[in-house]
Amino acid sequence: MITVTRVNLISLSHHFAVLFIVIFIISVSLKLFARTLSSYDKLRKRGAFLDQFRKESIFKDNLDEFDDARNVVQLLVDEYNAATKPDYQVKRAIISGQKK
Repeated sequence: MITVTRVNLISLSHHFAVLFIVIFIISVSLKLFARTLSSYDKLRKRGAFLDQFRKESIFKDNLDEFDDARNVVQLLVDEYNAATKPDYQVKRAIISGQKK
């Protein structure tokens, strides 16, 4: 019986360690992505470093590729923020039509 308890405690502590690492990575990632968006917005507002890109054919008419990429990162930040809310799974189930 003692070995079963030790195994259970080791297993439980392992799960908590993994959970802590995942939460830490998400927290750091969220801050990194938010900081990246802030820096991008400042540089884009000033038009910094865009001259070299405008020489390329894809950016000759507009810089939509940059704006699209910015929007994708914003969606990622929004999803991370939504995932921290207690009702996140409920909202996801309702959106996908799988009420539980």
